[in-house]
Amino acid sequence: MLMWALSFAALNRIGFRDLESNIKRKAQDMALFHFLPNQDDYNNLKVRMEVMMMRILKEYFNAFKEVDVVDHIPHDYSEDSSKKTKIICFIWQINLGVLHENPSSTAGVIAIMEHPTQICAKQRW
Repeated sequence: MLMWALSFAALNRIGFRDLESNIKRKAQDMALFHFLPNQDDYNNLKVRMEVMMMRILKEYFNAFKEVDVVDHIPHDYSEDSSKKTKIICFIWQINLGVLHENPSSTAGVIAIMEHPTQICAKQRW
């Protein structure tokens, strides 16, 4: 069976260049607490779960229909992520095309991910 993958590129709305550190480390050299959730993570999870439960209750139970529910859970990137995504192929007329690769195989995914890099390297921005 032949599977195809539609390929397009989008501008990154949320910057990552200002992150704390660009230092690369091996996972085996890092302490376990770097990978485990801390109290702030649990508090944020609790707030998100409360909002989700309020949305579910409001949608499925008539008694909660008039209750005000948070539509958006604020986060550090709320403003940036609220903007519409700009698809590059519409902006600069770059058609990345349909790829004859299998997106459910490792080799296919690698080929799909390498394709935009090859196209963008040829473009003069």
